[in-house]
Amino acid sequence: MESKYKTLSALVYDFNYPINQEIDGDITFYKPHLLPLENRILELGTGNGRFLIPFLRYGLKMEALDNSPEMLDLLNQNLIDYNLKTTIHNFDVLKMNFHQEFETILFTNGFLNLLITQENIYQVLKNSYNALIKDGFVMIDLIYPNIDFKQDQQIQNVFQIHCQEITVTNTFAEINYQNQTTTNIIEYKSEKITEIQNFELTWIEQEQILEILKQIGFSKITFFKRSRHTIIVKAYK
Repeated sequence: MESKYKTLSALVYDFNYPINQEIDGDITFYKPHLLPLENRILELGTGNGRFLIPFLRYGLKMEALDNSPEMLDLLNQNLIDYNLKTTIHNFDVLKMNFHQEFETILFTNGFLNLLITQENIYQVLKNSYNALIKDGFVMIDLIYPNIDFKQDQQIQNVFQIHCQEITVTNTFAEINYQNQTTTNIIEYKSEKITEIQNFELTWIEQEQILEILKQIGFSKITFFKRSRHTIIVKAYK
């Protein structure tokens, strides 16, 4: 699965979501689920370490998985800045092939939404099941589209980052209710670089994810509502 983040988009993400920045209260929500754990934890789509680094500071054995060179550069620099170390797995999540190594695998901040197809979702969840130790669990953020999505609407913001001005124009291109996808075309423009990000996301209903998890073999499946647009699923091996 190709990373959606390049040079400018990664810089803007790091600027908007620095280390320890909550997104809909996610770090606070996850604390009681994660702080008691003593074994290895894997966060998929770690990005710049916004979520990972606070839990490393709590002493958890949390590892990172990402395949964006730009995001991995930010992650490594942020780890240095906080004087922390962890294992970083640099490969496509669809090729994940661990065997009974982790107590928990985390799909934070809508990572599942990036997988787009039902086939990809099933494959990554199956790989996650195989990667868990006995009685291990996954936790999955399910992000749902804004009901106010208006096709062709544009939102523009200007950021001053590292002495350069970056203009971001976000166009709401399409919402497809049959395929359960949204598409945003996001332009990042600086004096020297222009990037176009075709940002397609899927969403999956609770009944659908419940059926997939049961097919794979997960049990004790619980849903938590975290915000207006976010449901968390917790499922055990």
